[in-house]
Amino acid sequence: MIKFSWPTLAASRFGFSIYILGAICLAAGIFGWT
Repeated sequence: MIKFSWPTLAASRFGFSIYILGAICLAAGIFGWT
């Protein structure tokens, strides 16, 4: 079970952090912080 749950959790966290980074970059672009 750990072999299956660990990659799933890691992929979920990776995807979530990419989503957060994208949102931050989008906000920075909108507010002209780039």
